[in-house]
Amino acid sequence: MNTSRSRFAQGGFTLAEILVAMSVLLIGMAGIISLFTAGLNLERRSSLAIDTAVALRDVEPLVRAETVRRLASGDKENDLDILRRPIPGWVGLDYTAKILPMEGNESNEGYVMKITVIPRGAPEDKGISYGYLPLRFGPTYEEMVRAASQETLTKKK
Repeated sequence: MNTSRSRFAQGGFTLAEILVAMSVLLIGMAGIISLFTAGLNLERRSSLAIDTAVALRDVEPLVRAETVRRLASGDKENDLDILRRPIPGWVGLDYTAKILPMEGNESNEGYVMKITVIPRGAPEDKGISYGYLPLRFGPTYEEMVRAASQETLTKKK
């Protein structure tokens, strides 16, 4: 009779032990999944920040040319802001620009521009801006360096 009792006394896990182990496993998996989604969101935001920084280099000459065109046509200074437009060559990115005269600028030689790059479909307050950039009309730094080097070369001859 002892043989039948020993059959049921074999080692194993109880239902409570299995439920506790599964609960601990599920909590661990939930933590891993939340870390994974947080990592994806961080990657998406950093990718957008990199894209906007690169797109800003493409947008700056467009804003500069548009501002020069508007000033040459006699537009008033308060009409210089550029409303939301798509960035050429960039799928899913738009931009806006705010143009202001520089402080203490009576001769209208310079302006500052604030370009905001916005993901398409997002509200404007979700855009990324890199602050105010100078917008001067006249020779660029490269043109001034070339002119100075040409002047130096002609003096040596």
